[in-house]
This record gives sequence, C-alpha cells and structure tokens, in this order.
Amino acid sequence: MELSSALDQNVFFFSGFKTYKELQEVSSLLKDTSGTFKSFDKFKLEASTVGKIYNENYLRAEYNFAVQSCQMAVKWNEYAKDGDNYYLQYRTANDGKVRPAHQALNKTTLPFSDKFWNNYYPPLDWNCRCTVVQVRKNKYPLSDSDKAVKQGELATDTLKKKMFRFNAGKEMKIFPSKHPYLPKGCGECDVRKRINLVTKKDPALPQCRTCRYLLKECLKQTEKNITEWKKKHIDEKNGLSIKSNNLATGEILITRGSVRNTMGHTANLNIHNSLFDIENKATQFKYIGWASVKPPKHPDTAYFNYYEIVIQDKTYYANVKVLKIDHKEVLYCIRDNIGTVNTIPPPQ
Repeated sequence: MELSSALDQNVFFFSGFKTYKELQEVSSLLKDTSGTFKSFDKFKLEASTVGKIYNENYLRAEYNFAVQSCQMAVKWNEYAKDGDNYYLQYRTANDGKVRPAHQALNKTTLPFSDKFWNNYYPPLDWNCRCTVVQVRKNKYPLSDSDKAVKQGELATDTLKKKMFRFNAGKEMKIFPSKHPYLPKGCGECDVRKRINLVTKKDPALPQCRTCRYLLKECLKQTEKNITEWKKKHIDEKNGLSIKSNNLATGEILITRGSVRNTMGHTANLNIHNSLFDIENKATQFKYIGWASVKPPKHPDTAYFNYYEIVIQDKTYYANVKVLKIDHKEVLYCIRDNIGTVNTIPPPQ
C-alpha cells in the first residue's frame, strides 16, 4: 500500500505538470511575432499540432514507460525482502530491437546492495524493455561493479538520457524527477522534502503555484486512503499492538489518534505513506533518548521516548508517549525533526 500510494502520487504530479507544460505551449500560440492576436482558425490549427505531439506522439512512450517502471518498482520491492541472499541480473529483450548500449549491460550480475542499481535499474530510456531478475549466487559469475557503472554511464550519456539514472523501486517513483515537464528552479517538484502547509513559513514550501496545487490534491487523496486503511487495520478501542526488541518497553501501541496526529504534524507525504506499513516500520525504531512533558499538555504522559526511523533512505523521528499508569508506549506522531533529547536513563 505504501509503494502503491507513492507511485500514484508520482503519476499524479507528472500528469499535472505535463498538462501545465502543454497549456503553456498552447498559450504561447495566441499571438504572432508582432504581438497581434491570431485568427481563431490559425490558432486552432497550430494548437491541434501541439495536442497531437503531447497526446499522440509522447503519450505512447509515456504509457510504455509508466507500465514498465511500475512493474520494475514492484519487483524491486519484492527483491528487497531477500536482500543480498541472491544476485540481481540485468537482462535485455534479446532481439533485434535492443539498443547496443543496453545490450552491453545484458547479464550484468551484481548484489542487491550494489551501487550500480541506484542509477541503472531499468527502464533506462523511453520504450526500454529491459528487466532485472534474481539469480542464484553460484549460477552466474559476479560482474565488476565499476565496469558496470561505466557501461551504465555510456547507456545514459546524453543530457536527455541522464534523467533516467534513477531506481523506480528504491525512490518509489514512476517518472524521474529531472523530467523536462517539471519547472526549472521549482523548490518542490519532488514532494519528498519537508513541507508545512499549515504555517506556510517553511523555506522548503514550494513557490510554484502548480506544485502547491498538486501537493494539496495529493494530500487530500492520501488522507482519504489512510482514513480507510485506519478503519480496517486499527481497532478503535484497543489500537494496534506491535512488539519489538528495539522498543524501550518491548511493545508499542498504534492508535487511531497516532495516525491522526502524525498526519497533523507534517504534510510530508513520505511520512504519511509510511503509515500504511507502520507494523514493519515500528519494529525498526531506533531509540535515541527521552524528553519531559510540558504541563498542562498530555496529563496522561510520564515522558516521551524518541526513536529514529528510516523512510526511503531519510531519517525521521517517532515521538512516543510513555503513559503514567502502566508505562506503556503509545505512538504520538512521526515528524521531520525534534528538539534536544536526554540520553541518560529516563525517570521510573
């Protein structure tokens, strides 16, 4: 669900910026070089040409890329469960249509954790049909990682092709962030930065109106999806109990309030999406310290425990209540940053 939601959001942003780019080009056709408005018939003819380019010529390649990229993202998510227990092998369609630069990568065999897969995980171009499969370690010889990276660089050596240097599964995106549809200089084409739409004082808040609109629409849809997920997975009275040796007390309770507070404390879609996988995320919490409660807030709380949580290779923080009555831990929220915490043993 976390992967699905992130990919849906990426397609939504891509589609929005494509429409925005197309409208920009159509708008530029309204006047001639002297600044005079063109006749409607002339404008319509030229505008229809733009529509054909975007909705016929480009659309097929974008559709093929989206399907392939989505399938590869799902595969990566599955391969992540086995990690380096298997090797991953790059394979082409092995026919006469394969690009020579991609054929040079055929049978490249490397561990799941190898740096090569960060930038050269297919698709590596429009209409690329390459794939990656798991193979047993003793069946194929291990490739030279540095040589493989150089081959990957050659396969994506032009300015237009460099944008394909990304991993759809690892970054949870279908389309690359450096696509020309995305406005240059925009502070938030990649929505995984810290954003605070409530105070509107955060310097990371997107300045582009299109970014702002698309982000707000994504937040609305994500909130709707999480609300439905919450009803199905978290008991209203008892919550969701998760046990792990990484937790200070060995067990944490996820309540519907935990979900509501997390969504209310940040507009970061990365954090929101992590709620879909909170059962696994909570077992990976890393304790970093505690902090006292400022009265009169949280009268039921003895103190707060703080944990680090890694989401998509970035560190965030889980704020966890330790209750006065039984010292049980209850997730309060997950946020982008925290203040000073105490590392000495907490009060008993």
